[in-house]
Amino acid sequence: MAHGIQLPIDKVFSTEEYGYSWHQLDTIVNKPSIELEDIKEILPPIVEVPAAGKMPDGTYEDIPDRKILMANYGNVRSNLDGMKAMEPLHIPKNSYGVISNQQWFECLQKSIAGTDCKITSAMTINGGTKFIASAKVGDNVMELKRSNGSKEKILMHLILATGHDGTMSGIAYDSGVRPICYNTFKASLMSKGDISLKVRHTKNADIAVENLPSILNAILLNRVTIKEVLEYLDKCVVDDNDAMAMAAGYFLLDSEEKKLSTRSFNAATEIVTLFNRGAGNNGETLYDLWNGATDYWTNGDGVGRKADQTTKRYKASFGLAADHKQRFLNMLQDEDERNRAKEIGAEAVAEALAS
Repeated sequence: MAHGIQLPIDKVFSTEEYGYSWHQLDTIVNKPSIELEDIKEILPPIVEVPAAGKMPDGTYEDIPDRKILMANYGNVRSNLDGMKAMEPLHIPKNSYGVISNQQWFECLQKSIAGTDCKITSAMTINGGTKFIASAKVGDNVMELKRSNGSKEKILMHLILATGHDGTMSGIAYDSGVRPICYNTFKASLMSKGDISLKVRHTKNADIAVENLPSILNAILLNRVTIKEVLEYLDKCVVDDNDAMAMAAGYFLLDSEEKKLSTRSFNAATEIVTLFNRGAGNNGETLYDLWNGATDYWTNGDGVGRKADQTTKRYKASFGLAADHKQRFLNMLQDEDERNRAKEIGAEAVAEALAS
């Protein structure tokens, strides 16, 4: 079955705003946002029991370092509709940490607290072995209108998914595709944006799930407020010399040293190169400069020359690179601060070029 919805185990819940999906298997929730009590039927407790096998002589022996995971639907459904009360999910190692559907849904609820997000879908697929919930952020796609007439889009669906069959960690990501079946879930993964976080099924999974909402919430709140800042920056025209001065001055703002190191000079030079030639950049405004800096600390040498893509993504999201991106944006949006950086940087660049 292409949609991966195995009845009667799996169910798909959608808000009335979206209505029925193409497969017409939705349970419509007549609310703007789905809540915990609306989807109890797909939030079964997961029971863990020691794994054992039947021997040829009819006796049973424990399977070393293995356990059986079963979903207790008898606890959440008044009508099992031909299902077993306990549906098997997986036979993992004992070190495997369970992330229940309810834990993951509550994680999404905490992540969107204080934002304008609404949870618009929740479902299980593949016989209850995968749970997926998605939230609509604002108008789904945040559109930034550039002063040159072009438009840029930021994907704004937040999706949390977890699996119970050993094929998938707990994952959180943003995408332009709202999953309502297995195929759309795969499509959402193919079009995911900058948010991409993972919680592995280990014994420490509970700790990771507890900390994840604060990280996601900070990203979402920043995205909701960043649109006005970026549109302001796109109205501020800047030439190559001032861009170089500001980029160089950024590295000296919090330092008593007013001379650029070779590393800082090279970093500023690469940022200005990306300001002019980076993807979607025109080398004309402070928005282009911020985009160049973001590119530098996401994909360029600002994350480390020898770093692999996984390391770069981690550092760009959580490490020093993420701090640089936020501080650089703070500098650009504060007129006094960026003028101070420009003044310090212009002198430092002139001295560097003269030596």
